[in-house]
Amino acid sequence: MRISVCAPVSRADTVRPFLESILRQTHEEWELILVGQGPLDDPRSQKVREAIDTFAARDRRIRYCHIETRGATRAKNAAILEATTDMIAEIDDDAEAAPDWLETMVAIFQANPDVDVVGGSVLKPPRQRKGLAVCPEVVPADTVYDPASMRTPPNGWNWISCNVGIRRRVFEAVGLYDEYLGPGSIFPAADDTDLMLRFESAGIKMAATPRLIVHHTYGYRYGTKAFLRHQYNYAYGNGGLAAKLVLANDPHGAAWIRYNRQQRLQSWARPFRPNRLLRGLLGWAVFDSAYRRCLADFRVENNLLVLKESHENGSH
Repeated sequence: MRISVCAPVSRADTVRPFLESILRQTHEEWELILVGQGPLDDPRSQKVREAIDTFAARDRRIRYCHIETRGATRAKNAAILEATTDMIAEIDDDAEAAPDWLETMVAIFQANPDVDVVGGSVLKPPRQRKGLAVCPEVVPADTVYDPASMRTPPNGWNWISCNVGIRRRVFEAVGLYDEYLGPGSIFPAADDTDLMLRFESAGIKMAATPRLIVHHTYGYRYGTKAFLRHQYNYAYGNGGLAAKLVLANDPHGAAWIRYNRQQRLQSWARPFRPNRLLRGLLGWAVFDSAYRRCLADFRVENNLLVLKESHENGSH
């Protein structure tokens, strides 16, 4: 089975080890589509392109594309549209895939033809510095979630877009990533949560396993500024997602608002951690700001946010 590995690329300092991890794959039937973002004359873009060109000269399975507008979800969509196979594997350029990553993914899909999504583990490395730091990590249980026959996901089921395989037919049925959600967009988070909820509403059968491994080697963000930026982006992105769900009359909307309110305004009390109260209040204020902005400026069409015409024309 041939598979398309798709990744947005923007980090010249991590793209080399990322590419090496794809070249080490035990499953060799793949193409790698990398999408850079931003002005081509930007030194950062040029360094990324130069690094990739070195690898592309060694292996014709590597292909580079470029979009002028920054945004991880825009780049992901561009890569998916460029892919030539029926199977999409997604990963980020600050991660390294285990050597059997694609082999494991292909084996799961071949053994389960009715499963359309497979997510795996995203493992964070040991911390290199003290102080505030954050690194996304997911270690799911070996589970299958079939929304058509199950009211809620099984315990331990989860995935994020740093390590997931998706059959092309799912994107054709449900649509691509929402380009107003995710890193580099107006609402800089919640892009994979949005996609997951759309898959759930469409009754897509999804699996997760800890055996499908990606190492988030360069995923740590250190220092107060980076930590606060991550917290802000997460709260603002999820506020935008909540409003999107409400605009779409999706029942997940009310539940998502309740969950975020509970996490930010009540979770500090049990167990009692008063130092988290201020962080929760600030997080809720950011969430609510994004929620109100999305309600005011956007509408939903075909599962995607669309900027209202008045705001596109700059009249507000």
